[in-house]
Amino acid sequence: MKFAVALFALTLLAQTATPTFAQTSDSSEIANVPIEGKANINALGGADGAARVKPKFTDEQKEKFYEMKNKMLSEVGPKKVALAEEQRLLKDLLTQDSLDRKAILGAQDKINSLRTALANVHLAYRMDIQAQLTPEQRKAIRYHGLKSGKNHGKRRHSGKLNRRAPRATGQESTTTGAAPD
Repeated sequence: MKFAVALFALTLLAQTATPTFAQTSDSSEIANVPIEGKANINALGGADGAARVKPKFTDEQKEKFYEMKNKMLSEVGPKKVALAEEQRLLKDLLTQDSLDRKAILGAQDKINSLRTALANVHLAYRMDIQAQLTPEQRKAIRYHGLKSGKNHGKRRHSGKLNRRAPRATGQESTTTGAAPD
């Protein structure tokens, strides 16, 4: 009973207080408040107000990018394998009956150096790509991710995370395992 009375009083208070808050706010102030996570596309232009368009690459640039990517992947592959091996070794060292701190710290140092090496290879690849671009292409790439709208420079999940089990319809399943007649 006390809960019901408190809920009623809270509802009544919320209904009577809402119009006073709504009347005191200025709609022009609300329109100018930036929404977190979204940016005004007009405010994000370059100093010269250049239009932000999807970058277009020449065929020569595309071939060069392809070669550079294959080179980068050839460098990264063995390092990723070595990193996975060191991580398995570290896990094995941590699950031993007696812990050898020196060996564990040594394995972690190797893991850290491999991660640093991988990051450096990726950074060098990005810098090499940027070196191949014209200033207009760099500007287009810089502002491509700032455009609002669907999938403009933003990665999206493929939908695998939000899959649900099929709903039960109440009907018998047609795939019972028996052979059709």
